[in-house]
Amino acid sequence: MIISLIRFALIAPAGDAGTEPTPPIGLAYIAGMCKDADLDIEVNCIDAAGRSLNKIFKIPKYNLRGNGLEVNEIIQLINPKTKIIGISSMFSHEWPYVRDCIELVKKSFPNAKIIVGGEHVTALPEYCLRDCNAVDYISLGEGEETWLEIIKKKGNDIDNIAGLAY
Repeated sequence: MIISLIRFALIAPAGDAGTEPTPPIGLAYIAGMCKDADLDIEVNCIDAAGRSLNKIFKIPKYNLRGNGLEVNEIIQLINPKTKIIGISSMFSHEWPYVRDCIELVKKSFPNAKIIVGGEHVTALPEYCLRDCNAVDYISLGEGEETWLEIIKKKGNDIDNIAGLAY
């Protein structure tokens, strides 16, 4: 089974000059756990900022700027055989952009399950599920044990896994 883990571009107000990129530690933990689980999982990690640190782009719809790859570039990097797409959504100010990106990813991969984790969606799961119909599940809190159960079930029949909102 192929899993793609994504952190979209870092987002800041349009005039902000002080946002510093940080590694996507949560996704790194999930990727490491998937690889250590010895369950025939191929993990494809896409860190938009890490792959294009010097690229800055405007997001005029929200008066924001992005740092890293844009969503269409990310979609091109997702393995076409991906069954599960994990997305990090850490901060509330990023949500409108991340939501738009999730919707574009779902249009390109309509059969893949999209699972979003991170501080923002953990704090507001009902809101995020209502606000973005492209999200299939939200992984609440620390996701390693939840993701281990997801990959053991190969993304099938996961509605009863503890730590998932849907």
